[in-house]
Amino acid sequence: MKRIVLTDRETLQLEEAPVPAPGDEDVVIRVERAGICGSDAHFYRAEYKGTKFPLVLGHEFAGTVHSVGRKAAGFQPGDRVTAEPGIGCGRCDFCKSGAYNLCRSQDFIGGRPGFPGGFAEYVSVPARMVIPLPQEMDFTTGCLVEPVAVAMHCLGRGKIQKGDTVLILGAGAIGLLIAQAVRWGGAEKIIMSDVAPERLALAEKFGADQVIDSGKEDLIRTIQERYGEGGVDVVYDAASVGPTFSQAVHVVKSGGRVINVGEAAKPVELERDLLGREIELTGSRQYTREDFTKALEVISTGEFPLDQVPIRYYPLSRYTEAFDTALNDKAVMRVMFTPQEA
Repeated sequence: MKRIVLTDRETLQLEEAPVPAPGDEDVVIRVERAGICGSDAHFYRAEYKGTKFPLVLGHEFAGTVHSVGRKAAGFQPGDRVTAEPGIGCGRCDFCKSGAYNLCRSQDFIGGRPGFPGGFAEYVSVPARMVIPLPQEMDFTTGCLVEPVAVAMHCLGRGKIQKGDTVLILGAGAIGLLIAQAVRWGGAEKIIMSDVAPERLALAEKFGADQVIDSGKEDLIRTIQERYGEGGVDVVYDAASVGPTFSQAVHVVKSGGRVINVGEAAKPVELERDLLGREIELTGSRQYTREDFTKALEVISTGEFPLDQVPIRYYPLSRYTEAFDTALNDKAVMRVMFTPQEA
């Protein structure tokens, strides 16, 4: 089979490898779609501390069951599936409580050596992490279940209440999906900011009530003039750079909540307003199985307009062009590989 290997910082190559044989408790998936996520870009640039090469990236994928280990019950060849990539140890208190996304010994499909991901024609996954898809669901939608699960977890971490005004900093794929999640969860007004006009246009298309070009406008002043102190209940920082963290703290109401979603590549400074105005700061890490269940539910109802998501497709052989598009084209919300197509 063919697979894309990240051999070093910003160095990819296409290689041939044997189709994996399933372990006793594994399922091998024939990959039909695999999306390039923002975290794949961080791996590509070696921005995560402790990244080890070589890596086969790709934790957003969907396909069909190819083969099943002898102890992996519940799946048959041909079943349409996706997978939850975070693999907890199963022994720590977090795993035992269901919060295995917080496991400190977590492995990750597409993010650790020894756990190759979906940028390949086939990928082996522990059966307990495989998630059945409705047979009528297309593979592109199935591939988007994982980022929608991220948004559903963010919804819970934000403690969204009916009538809330929510500001989302960063109108990339996750920011846009968070907007859909919080609207579904009861938010009344959604404001989105970004520095890329193409992304702001997508934000308007996806239902943002107001967009702010923070490259041209002073975001803090704009929010304070239009909404005043106390006007923004919750801020999601989906960009996670120094300026957005500071902006989030300064525009949220006293006693409000700031949720860090994106993974900052560089340290940010603590803001004293966290103390002085009793701002609640928390993170949102990955998801749990409950979030995948919710993601499938909201997708099935059609309440997330995933058919309007701007997607660019590439075969594995065009990996250089695919990563260039994912890293630089702000008008594309997701780049997906089609591993079974030449």
